[in-house]
Amino acid sequence: MSKTAFVKTISLAVVCLTTHGVANVTMPPGWRARSKPPVRGEKHEALVWAMDSVAQRYWSEGRYEEAESAYRKTLETSRTLFGEKHRTSTAVMANLAWLHYGRGRWDEAESLLAKAVALRSEMGPKDDPNTLPYKAFLGMLYTEQARYDKAEPLLTKVLQTSRQVLGEENEATLSSMNDLAALYTAQSRYKEAEELLAKALETGGRVLGEEHPIVLGSVNGLAVLHRDQARYDEAERLFTKSLQGRRSKLGEEHPDTLQSMNDLGALYARQDRYADAEPLLTKALQSRRTKLGDEHPDTLESMHELGLLCTKQSRYAEAEPLLVQAFEGRLKKLGMEHPDTLGSLRCVIELYKAWGKTEQAKQWRAKFPANRTPK
Repeated sequence: MSKTAFVKTISLAVVCLTTHGVANVTMPPGWRARSKPPVRGEKHEALVWAMDSVAQRYWSEGRYEEAESAYRKTLETSRTLFGEKHRTSTAVMANLAWLHYGRGRWDEAESLLAKAVALRSEMGPKDDPNTLPYKAFLGMLYTEQARYDKAEPLLTKVLQTSRQVLGEENEATLSSMNDLAALYTAQSRYKEAEELLAKALETGGRVLGEEHPIVLGSVNGLAVLHRDQARYDEAERLFTKSLQGRRSKLGEEHPDTLQSMNDLGALYARQDRYADAEPLLTKALQSRRTKLGDEHPDTLESMHELGLLCTKQSRYAEAEPLLVQAFEGRLKKLGMEHPDTLGSLRCVIELYKAWGKTEQAKQWRAKFPANRTPK
């Protein structure tokens, strides 16, 4: 399981062209950019906003191909009217990047978002709050890709600037704490991660309420941290709280709810509580397959976890297609050097060893990069 799983709140994270024409990102889910509204009644901007709204509606209805086509037309129109170096054009770029990210097309998301960040930075002013959401999203994406050297300076700067400009209790600042903590957890920098998450949880609970999505993100992040430290009792309590809160606030099929469901099921599997684990992991996989498709990183995560559960129960014939497909999907999406891909490869090898298929285990072991050793 990815250590950064708890930062995923994509369906709540959307860059909006508001009625003020300002590029706002509800970074999971609390970004609210500050700027002076333009003069109302500018028909060209109004046209782009209207086109953007159509694309967003398609997206919210799960009509992703139509949403992508609409966003591309919106971006083409904005570029024609205003050029690329304009707040409206960069906002539409970020919208399209979010759509790509939500569909598991991370390379396309990165390309668009990096361009939007560069353009916004050129536009200025320095440390403009309207640029922070773009940088936070890009930093989060780098964390998911295990490109930690690129993620850390971005996420650190976003948090510093957000604290200075927006304040410690602002939703954007609290989201930034969660994002940087995700990076630290992925790097096994547990003390730094826990300090950030504890602060975000205390402040968020007091200012936003215990069931606010940002606060539930802090809860789930702290649960992931405890799980990785083998503090299973604390992790179970927090995963359960996160799942219950997300079910109540967001619904059973929301991506955040499915993430908490998957996390709690995987924890139960680690504890050999198979009867508790299987319904959660099965439900998470079924829903992710339906909503996201078989090649999405979230779906691959659920395949991997359910395959591990089947392996632990000696249900090898059921585990094999799940683990092999998870590895092949991660190899295609993330590359061989990504920790999740290497983890999947190790689990396929362990499956064949446990199954007594030593020749297959040997063949899969040979797939490891020369600079890596299967554990």
